[in-house]
Amino acid sequence: MIERGTRGRPFAADANGLDFNVSHTEGVALIGMTVGVRIGVDVEHAARELNVEGIARKFMAPHEQRALSTSSRRAPPALLRLWTCKEAMSKATGDALSAPFRRLEVETGARLRLADGPPPVRPRRLRLLPSPCRADSSAPLRCGARADTLETRAGGTAPE
Repeated sequence: MIERGTRGRPFAADANGLDFNVSHTEGVALIGMTVGVRIGVDVEHAARELNVEGIARKFMAPHEQRALSTSSRRAPPALLRLWTCKEAMSKATGDALSAPFRRLEVETGARLRLADGPPPVRPRRLRLLPSPCRADSSAPLRCGARADTLETRAGGTAPE
């Protein structure tokens, strides 16, 4: 049975520690499932129109904003990569859109990594994993991210 935690995050009740999260965009769904830890996933369609400056100003850390402004040609893919990471983390923690996005600093180099963040989103407590990005002749690039909390939930308590 699917129930909701105190902050509205869905969880599988009586499922022996199973956790799940879902994201979808224009014909693509990303479903994450884990046992014993919490998971958040996000997928975005790269062809969508974005207010890069507005989103960066509202949701990106200062160094991320600077990086986006210096690579205007690559801003939408770079912005989407940062956003999918932050959204996946906020879904894993249960914070959703109330997460402190500007204080979550993500490194998107050779390896995705949370560089810094306020409690409970600390680098040692969260792991970022890229989801496959797909581009083919029939569909624009789609990118996603997965965030796993590295701490187990207390015996049978519902995610918040």
